[in-house]
Amino acid sequence: MFRAVPTKRFYLYTAKWNRDRLVNALLDFNEVELTDIKDPELKPLKETTELDEFYTKVLLKLKLKLEEIEEIVGKKIRTEDVEGALYITPEDAEKLLKKVDEKIALLRNLLDPKLIEKRRKELEEVNNKLAWLEEEILSSLEPKVRASLRIEEKHARIFEVLSFLEENIDSMEKTIKEIAQNPSKIKDKTSTVYELTDLLSKMEENWFSLPEDIRNRISKKFERLKEGIHELESLMNQLSNQEKEAEEVQLTFHDEIIKTCQDLLRFLDEFRGEIADIGNSVLSTSVLLSEGFSLEKVLPEYVQKAKPLIERKRNLEAEISLFEDLFERRATEIERLKQDILGLGQNIVAVMLWIKGFLLNSKILECIYEGERIIAVSGWIPTSLEEEFKQHMSSRLGPLMELRLEEDKMGPSYIHLPRIFAPFRLLTHKMVGYPKAKQLDPTPLVSLLFPIMFGIMFGDIGHGLAALLFGLFLRRKKGTLRDLGGILVPMGICSMFFGLLYGEAFLKEVYHPILFSPIHEPIRILLVAIIFGLIHLNIAFTANIVSKLGEGRYLDAIFHHGGLLTVGMYDLAAYAVYRTGGDVMSALKDPFMMGAACLLGITMLVMMIEPKLKGHGMFEGIMEAFEAALEGTIGLLANTLSYLRLAGFAISHAAFGIIVKSIVGEGGSLPTFIIASASMNLLAMGLEGMAAFIQATRLTLYEFMTKFFKGEGRALKTIDSLVG
Repeated sequence: MFRAVPTKRFYLYTAKWNRDRLVNALLDFNEVELTDIKDPELKPLKETTELDEFYTKVLLKLKLKLEEIEEIVGKKIRTEDVEGALYITPEDAEKLLKKVDEKIALLRNLLDPKLIEKRRKELEEVNNKLAWLEEEILSSLEPKVRASLRIEEKHARIFEVLSFLEENIDSMEKTIKEIAQNPSKIKDKTSTVYELTDLLSKMEENWFSLPEDIRNRISKKFERLKEGIHELESLMNQLSNQEKEAEEVQLTFHDEIIKTCQDLLRFLDEFRGEIADIGNSVLSTSVLLSEGFSLEKVLPEYVQKAKPLIERKRNLEAEISLFEDLFERRATEIERLKQDILGLGQNIVAVMLWIKGFLLNSKILECIYEGERIIAVSGWIPTSLEEEFKQHMSSRLGPLMELRLEEDKMGPSYIHLPRIFAPFRLLTHKMVGYPKAKQLDPTPLVSLLFPIMFGIMFGDIGHGLAALLFGLFLRRKKGTLRDLGGILVPMGICSMFFGLLYGEAFLKEVYHPILFSPIHEPIRILLVAIIFGLIHLNIAFTANIVSKLGEGRYLDAIFHHGGLLTVGMYDLAAYAVYRTGGDVMSALKDPFMMGAACLLGITMLVMMIEPKLKGHGMFEGIMEAFEAALEGTIGLLANTLSYLRLAGFAISHAAFGIIVKSIVGEGGSLPTFIIASASMNLLAMGLEGMAAFIQATRLTLYEFMTKFFKGEGRALKTIDSLVG
């Protein structure tokens, strides 16, 4: 058991030139809480600045980013992994965060196999929006401008032919892609080749209707297209004729056809681009913008709408090009990016060290006050560290230092818990409060007794192992989840231990119980629950006595409810019931029960007399005596019977196993049996595990801790807690 250490208020004065030494000395000692000084002759040395607020926000951002990095790289980055603190300016901090975001975004994109497809779809949407804007401008132009956009009849015919050529190119491209995927799987090769030659013939007919200057521009490309189609036709015919030949011969034709298809596809892209250029040049010569009209003057709104779309289009095209290149060496790039992100994570840790040091310095300076010639700082120091603090500050500040210590009952209390007990602060300090000075801290007791209660109710080797593994997993997290993991680990161990005694694993009795089976011998588990309740309450009363003695309240420790007489009365009454085999009427006549009644009478008498001695009325004493009688009889009986819930949940867990066996059965297919058993076990772990946890928490908070702990204290806030 650990007692909360009281603190003393200190006032430390030194010369102004010792300011930096004072800050460093306080940082190194750490185990003090700083506070304000109410002295009109002293004023704060420093106030919070915008830079402090900025670095506080940056520190939080870096902390969140570090957690994200650790999750991505699957490794915790510790302070020991970095060489030291790394100074950073506000501008560089923003750049570092931006760089990390870019690397993480790139890595996540590489981990998404459908990324390029998504980007292409987005690019298509952007192109559609641009096309819609172009239509909008043409339809919204003033009549005078719209009239100037006349296209001559011959130009209209040119556009018609160019559009026809482009449609045929699209059809050719689709057919060639089908051939390129697997030439051998084309069922009707003759028909497929005929489609291409037919498209080529139609294109040639329309090509001759174009003006001579335009025909000359694409004549060479058209000839190349004809050659490519004829070559593909020849290869496909040869493949069709050689299908019954050796496999090596077929593979040769197969590879040549694919290569020819790839060449044709590249050429069709070039051909399509040439047709688009011709269309643009024809349009530019046919559009007459009269009186100096320009699109930007006519529709500036269109330009503003188009600019972000055009910019997004360029970015998407660049991204698609980049990702197509990166996806070819995807595994290597992912590993490289993870290493880069790990390096940035180490930089973040180094930067966080510097920022935390900077902010701690700043916070300490805000607590330092200055006078005309001296500076002063005040706060609380644990009495157990009083001499150590004096020596430390004297060695760092020299002879020009004065330290005054004062008793302060309103000061915080100090407890240094071992790491093994620390997670159980969730059930004590965070749910009830902190102990006052010289009071016992219930955390060590709770950390030992809480898992045992859970184990009694949830005794199962398999389920205990699951709780243990889940707890170890949560221990890798941070904050409350880490503490919850620290509670689940001993809970799982105790559950496995009682599972061994009960012979239970995954809701099944796997061997003859070492101790007993709760469902087959309910009286024995009920007896275990009552005995545990007796021990649990005795520990609580003993803790109350020790706590009262530590506070100097000797009368309360002996005579008041929960004191030494209460322990004697409770144990004598329990022994009387045990001696008579649980026969209540016989127990009331037992000599030990008589002794318990005498002790209760003494307690009531003291409670009646004490208010009178303090100058209060007799009625108040009678009421306190009556209250003590109720608490000593009905209250203690109710407290003890509350522990029967331990037996109840132990029996219900075993009964749930029988229900599962009747539902799942022994017949049926193996997969069905495994799935059904796993589902029922998961249900049991979820529902019964939660119920057992809640009941153990209730017994801890209401039956145990209320006997000696109120949580009215306040924890000492050490220097390092000034910055999160």
